[in-house]
Amino acid sequence: MGVALEGTATFCVGGQFFTTSQETLMREPGCRLALIARGALAATKDRDGVVFIDRDPRYVQLLLNFLRDGWCRLPPSTEEQQELLQEVRYYQVRQGVSPCIRSSHLARMARHAYMDCRHVYVC
Repeated sequence: MGVALEGTATFCVGGQFFTTSQETLMREPGCRLALIARGALAATKDRDGVVFIDRDPRYVQLLLNFLRDGWCRLPPSTEEQQELLQEVRYYQVRQGVSPCIRSSHLARMARHAYMDCRHVYVC
């Protein structure tokens, strides 16, 4: 599990493994995951050499999707959006996620909401 393919990075977040490309991480070069992957930020590693991050893994996939695609589906509840915002802050993803979450009060009234770097979409 600790052997990453060339050009990829694997993280164990709260016991769940996530593997992504270096290209995805470099879309936000100042975010915590990119800094760890580059070795610019110290990190705890397990015995297989996989970076361990002691956080709830619930929103990591959303953050990776946002880095990959420039948008992701917002969680439906205000509480979950606040939890996501906390993870955005921890991982230092600054590319527009935070303003979208803060401005997504419309999402509370909708079944589905999406965010990108500039907009919140409510369906």
